[in-house]
Amino acid sequence: MPSHESKAVTLSSPVKSSKLDEDFIKAYLYLFLIDADHLSHQGSLPEYEAREPGYTQALLNAYNFAFSQKLEKLTPSLIEHIHRHAMQHLPSTGYGHKTAGNNFPVFFHQKHPSLSQKGFRQFIQDWLIDTYPAMHMVQFKSQASHNSHYELLPFSVTVLQKQGCLTLGENKNGQIINTYSRNEAKEKFDKKINELIVDKNYTCHIVTIPIEILPILGHRKPLQDTIQDCEQKICDSYNLEISKAKNSDQKVKTVIRHAQWLTQLHTRNDGNSRLAYILMNRMLHQQKEPLALMANPNQLECLSREELFPIIRDAQQRFYTLMQGRLPLDFDQNLPPIILSNSASTSEFMTNILKKNLQQLNKKSVEENSFAFFSQRDLLALMRVSKEYNKTFSAVLNQRK
Repeated sequence: MPSHESKAVTLSSPVKSSKLDEDFIKAYLYLFLIDADHLSHQGSLPEYEAREPGYTQALLNAYNFAFSQKLEKLTPSLIEHIHRHAMQHLPSTGYGHKTAGNNFPVFFHQKHPSLSQKGFRQFIQDWLIDTYPAMHMVQFKSQASHNSHYELLPFSVTVLQKQGCLTLGENKNGQIINTYSRNEAKEKFDKKINELIVDKNYTCHIVTIPIEILPILGHRKPLQDTIQDCEQKICDSYNLEISKAKNSDQKVKTVIRHAQWLTQLHTRNDGNSRLAYILMNRMLHQQKEPLALMANPNQLECLSREELFPIIRDAQQRFYTLMQGRLPLDFDQNLPPIILSNSASTSEFMTNILKKNLQQLNKKSVEENSFAFFSQRDLLALMRVSKEYNKTFSAVLNQRK
């Protein structure tokens, strides 16, 4: 792996001005367009926009806001405003912290997996043992039967309120059978967990414990308040640790740890992955680290931090290489072929989105659009740089043929 400290890219401070540094504009454009294509997972950006109207401009505004804030500390208010911008096209999903449980799947059998055995053990330690009372449980859902699945519960079947008690049981038609206790038979417990993770017949889901069970486990506050408290602790932890980080590796590891905790806490009803990815890159940028272009941002969900560190370093190198107008060596392996099939139309589509933002700024004063990162002159400069971006992407497309 190449040395990233020697190749760190220092970007200009993203503040409003009459003239925005073109290197920063180019970096921003790479980050946004490639990230937007990653999140689509299939088809081109215009096709994704057709499925989720308003997505592109909402995400652009979220990046605008995130990178324009001078506030150095990570705060719940900053997180909330970034999420509002990212999800402004889907107000029906609700803003603010979730008030009821939800879940998200993580996958072991993927080209870029979001689940590993080491990552799952770390998740158990962080959220089912060290966090007390726990807010999470895990389900391994069977692909073959809707009436049978395994549940990992943060309590013993005999003792509900005791920190560190974990039970894995098979749920058949609502009845828990064939239980494995971590406290009574750790070896059998660990073996069964590892088998379920790699079993293609099961999908792992990280689940927020149903609100009716939370009081039984010792929670004295509503779920929304509990999540807010936990989010505040993560922000406080990040602000303290990043102030003590002395070198590039320490800074990146601190960013990874706290971005992952926010992802796993899963504070919102929707948009958690895009929120964590924007926050992670904002934190990297604040530390004058290269941004990270991940092949799969969902890898933050349940890989170990030891596994994530080289992934983020490679993602930073991918960004650095693109900043030099060159094709990363792993480009073909990390981007699905369909993504580059419409590079020209994607660039044109993005330009149209920028024009819409420009038209909105023409109608209102900058003060009324204080959330917007780009001034009219900035947007015009960004559209000029997009031509350079399109040339680079066309060169990439030609290399693939």
